[in-house]
Amino acid sequence: GSVIQGAGSALSNRGRVGQLEGVQAGISFTQILGPTSYAVLGYDLVHNYGFIQNAYRQVQVAGGLTPEHHPALRTRHSFYGRLAWIVPESDTAFHLLYRVYVDDWGIGALTPEARIYQGVGRGVYLRLRYRYYNQLHAFFAPPIAGYSLTDQFVTADQKMMAFENHLFGLHLLLPLHFLSETPLAFLEQGRFILSGDY
Repeated sequence: GSVIQGAGSALSNRGRVGQLEGVQAGISFTQILGPTSYAVLGYDLVHNYGFIQNAYRQVQVAGGLTPEHHPALRTRHSFYGRLAWIVPESDTAFHLLYRVYVDDWGIGALTPEARIYQGVGRGVYLRLRYRYYNQLHAFFAPPIAGYSLTDQFVTADQKMMAFENHLFGLHLLLPLHFLSETPLAFLEQGRFILSGDY
């Protein structure tokens, strides 16, 4: 990258800058399994090259601060699947999802997820979900002893670290068709969504 020098406005000295390029492609396949079920399989590819790090993030190296520096190439692969089926008698749907992620920085992640959709009225749905996430760290994630001056790549990005996560979510979808005979009729095709995750 280059260095922009100058004084005066806040935008005249932004530190290291560069250009990021990328290519993205994906493919998916959906199969109807029966009157009340279907499956989806898919794959996504993302290839980035250029200035991938954050120009504003600083990293502790040997007692001082230095700009973050990531490799200039990154190829990411995501494989995913979904199995869904509905129980018409109770207006209930079940979705099982699974995602596998790997890239050439050493990061790998597994993400299983389960969702339940429950109809509770005319077009009103509740969704409950649980998702587990487990990730390996990038090959240049901070070592236990910290970075040294000889380390080529350094990062302070939490997304480069190993971690696991449990997510619980509740989602309410309420169509606004009941406004059709009111002064707010222009909103009748809308939906009110209330969602929370922990």
